[in-house]
Amino acid sequence: MKKIFLIISLLAALGLSACGEQGETTGIETLQETGQVAVASFQQMKLPIQLDGLEHYVTDGKWFYISRQSNGMYQILRGEISRDYEGEVFLSKENAICLALAVDRESHCFALWKETGSVFLEKYDETGNLLWRADQDASQWADIERHNSVTELSIEGGIATTDGRLALYTHGTASLVILFDENGNMLQMDACELERLDGIAAGKNGRVYSYCITGEGEPILANIEETSQCYVLPFRPLGVYSGHDEGIYLSTDEGLWVYDPETGHTEIKWRWNDEYMNVDYRRLWDIFCGDGEWYLMCPVPGTLLGHGSTEVTMVSVKDEDRREYGKKEVVTLGYVGTDQYLEMLVNLYNRQSKEYRIELIPYGDGQEDVTESLSAFELELLRGDGPDIIEVGGIYVRSLADKGTFCDLSDYYTTSRKVAGESILDEVWNGMQPMGKKVLVIPSFTLYAQACEEPIAAEEWTPQKLIQLAEQQEELWYFGTPSTSLLRYCTMARYGEYERYVDYEEKTSHFDCSEFRWILENCAEAGREAHYPEALARNSNESPAFLYDYYINNMAQYLWMCQNLKTMGCYWVGNPGWDGAFYEMTPTNMFAMNQKSQNKEGAWDFLEYILSEDCQNQIDWAFPVRKESFDRYLKTSYPSREDNQKMAAEFGISFTSYAPTEEDFENLRYMVTHSKICITFSPITNIISEEAGMYFTGDATLEETVRKIDNRVTLYLNE
Repeated sequence: MKKIFLIISLLAALGLSACGEQGETTGIETLQETGQVAVASFQQMKLPIQLDGLEHYVTDGKWFYISRQSNGMYQILRGEISRDYEGEVFLSKENAICLALAVDRESHCFALWKETGSVFLEKYDETGNLLWRADQDASQWADIERHNSVTELSIEGGIATTDGRLALYTHGTASLVILFDENGNMLQMDACELERLDGIAAGKNGRVYSYCITGEGEPILANIEETSQCYVLPFRPLGVYSGHDEGIYLSTDEGLWVYDPETGHTEIKWRWNDEYMNVDYRRLWDIFCGDGEWYLMCPVPGTLLGHGSTEVTMVSVKDEDRREYGKKEVVTLGYVGTDQYLEMLVNLYNRQSKEYRIELIPYGDGQEDVTESLSAFELELLRGDGPDIIEVGGIYVRSLADKGTFCDLSDYYTTSRKVAGESILDEVWNGMQPMGKKVLVIPSFTLYAQACEEPIAAEEWTPQKLIQLAEQQEELWYFGTPSTSLLRYCTMARYGEYERYVDYEEKTSHFDCSEFRWILENCAEAGREAHYPEALARNSNESPAFLYDYYINNMAQYLWMCQNLKTMGCYWVGNPGWDGAFYEMTPTNMFAMNQKSQNKEGAWDFLEYILSEDCQNQIDWAFPVRKESFDRYLKTSYPSREDNQKMAAEFGISFTSYAPTEEDFENLRYMVTHSKICITFSPITNIISEEAGMYFTGDATLEETVRKIDNRVTLYLNE
């Protein structure tokens, strides 16, 4: 059953019941340590169609049911939960539509059918035998149609209670809650009186509650049979689920809570980051309570442009004997800011590791400036403190690598059976070695490329060519603050192109040269000629430019962008470099091992795993760095014409699809093999920008600017 859930901040609790006292999750009872431990196992399942394209889908943990209409027949397919879902026809009706689908823990299936002039509810056993049929008053269902349009009144989901009853709720122009007895007789069909109906959930003794957690008011549960019994939830959850005999389940970013509306008692059941759980709460869609086992459905986010993912993670949770599941050794990983990809990698690692467990350590409270948090983090590392593993995105790694802050991983690679330099894309492997030291680990990356209104040969795309084009433009809107932005492109600060003027071994700089003077003078001249385009002042949707930026995460995005550029009459050109065009690799994450770590074996176990074939083949949010995984990703990260034709034939649904040629694949590979790793701006970058900025505004001469840059950079190199 679909659930409405939002990633929202955990608010202060509003009360344990309609008349209860206020509280927060931090003050709610936590279950005591017992002889059992919750253990989650994960099964990836690929469906023939994305969930959003299905009218109905339900699971009891063993079987997965989906619906479709084919050749005048409405069919319910059922298949076991496995890697590649193979559904067989379980139920079918001619000239009928299925309004609702539900299943109970005994694998009994409930289907509500609508034919011309009749509506009936049927219950089937696990083998497909009809147990009973209950005819309904068709007039009450006249306005309720198939679940295929948000403009119609349709059934959003259903719950089979432990006492054999069935509850449904509608989605559309009106909100209804519907209840049937154990024989399929309708007990009620009532309008919901909540601010909005987000869903229904079943609790103890077969009680069913409607709930509202996304409204402007307090988060509320209401007994659908006794609407006067309303309960203010103890906090605003991300999701509400049926806990049946245990009560109502409430999901937060911390874990899953058990709530009893009648008493207000609330306690935590699982924490998502418990050592044998590691569930991504942001993907949690539904929970089904089995007999001593819980099944969590977590759709994998779609990564293909204009096409939802067909991947679903099915999670089975059992309480196991603690003696068979020992405590894992903790390895700390420090980071600044928020990073969902980091959490995904950590979850993948923690799920498979039996010896170690990564514990994330955020630096900064989220309120202070990120730059300040990064500076404080760097200072702690320089003092010899900090976590075992460091997420170094945002940190100038060259400086810390030079000071010996990071552990050289050469010996670990030599003895590793899972990864070697030869298995990693050459451009990434080189980028993982600042100052010639093997200190960085990069698991995935995004490509960044520029397109231009005129074709430019790769060898001609240099800073000189960029400035020449900029000077020809009547409106230089693209660059924002033109002179400074042009300078950054010419020195390519994020890729260290300015290092042609720096000698790290001799600790000297050479910005006082004709080439760099030419750059400063021409950037200043182009900036003086630039003006704010009148078209943009009249219409903010118009974007006059001669260069366009594109970020590419998968083959589907690349193919769509190629079509877009063809329509615009533009061409891929890459980024201007002194040796000609190149493309940018932006790591989604960069890691290093702290030289002072007391658990280097555990730290390497994580770093080795994220470069292993197992992990690399599961990365679907950006390009993986392992050669074989990268090639595999190219061939699978787009919706194909064949898949589209099959989906159209089986489900009557079509989507944007592609039939890439070998030339398309080679072009993308060319971008990768002609890329440079994007690094964080260094202090040298800041020095250049600060001093050049004064020159561009007329507050310093060219001679003064060049001299000050040389002096400051040399001073920095000798600190």
